[in-house]
Formats: sequence, structure tokens, C-alpha cells
Amino acid sequence: VMGEIIFLVFLLISGGAMFWSTFSFRTNPLDTSGGPAIFPQIVLAFLMLMVVIRIIGILCSKEKKPFAFVEMFKGSRLFFLVSLGVYIFLIKPLGFIVSTVLFMAVVILGFRYSASKSVGKPGSIAITVGVSAAYAVLMYVLFSKVLNIFLPAGILKF
Repeated sequence: VMGEIIFLVFLLISGGAMFWSTFSFRTNPLDTSGGPAIFPQIVLAFLMLMVVIRIIGILCSKEKKPFAFVEMFKGSRLFFLVSLGVYIFLIKPLGFIVSTVLFMAVVILGFRYSASKSVGKPGSIAITVGVSAAYAVLMYVLFSKVLNIFLPAGILKF
């Protein structure tokens, strides 16, 4: 229990440091939207709130199970972390859409395989890739066209 609380306090301190650093983001004096720091501040505040709620939940819980740090880096969690690392590495050269489709399809099919020792029938795989592609395109349009946030185009030039 104490190990998890220490880990969560470390996350809380890291989040606080990142939140504090957003106040140094340069803002145009005519900008009334909150500037470039508003979105990171909202996300960080929400994440820190969730960490505080988890700490309170641990402290109020009657069940005390041991915190196993190494267990976080085995099996499907390790697969996800490695996939996320590859996604982050590939997002700039391949672009948001291509890397997001690859990431989502590989992770979904990988988790499906770990649960049932099969990735599914060809139709199921096609649906997974299609839904991943639709989601990636929708997010690209939402962020780049609606919110005016530039995402890497990579090999697909728009």
C-alpha cells in the first residue's frame, strides 16, 4: 500500500511541476481564450485530481493488498507500453493518422489475441482496422480543422 502511495505522490509532484511550467507559455496579449496553456492545464488538473482521489481511496480502503511495481511492466501492460513508445516514435515521420491507425489496430488485435489466443476472423480484423481509421481521421479533423491544432501529417500531405 505504501509503495503505491509513494508512486502516486511522485506522479502528483510531477504533474504539479508540469502544471506550474505551463504558466511560462507565451500568450498573445489579445488572446482571450486562455492561450496555449489552457488545454494542458485542464488535462493536468484532471489527472492530479484523479491521483488525489486514488490516494484517498487507498487510505480509506479496508482491503490492503501489496503494490507490485514490477507487475506493471509484464504481459499485456508491457505490450501496451512498448506499443505506445513505438507510436510516439512514429507519429512524426508517419503522421498522426497512419501512426494512430497502426497503434490502435495493433493494440486492439494484440489484446484480443492475449484474451482469446486469436485475433479473430478476417471480417473482424477489417472492422477493427476500419473503425481505427475512422477514429483517427475524425480526431485529425477535429483537432486540425475545428480546434486549429496542428498534427503531424507525415506521409499523408493535406
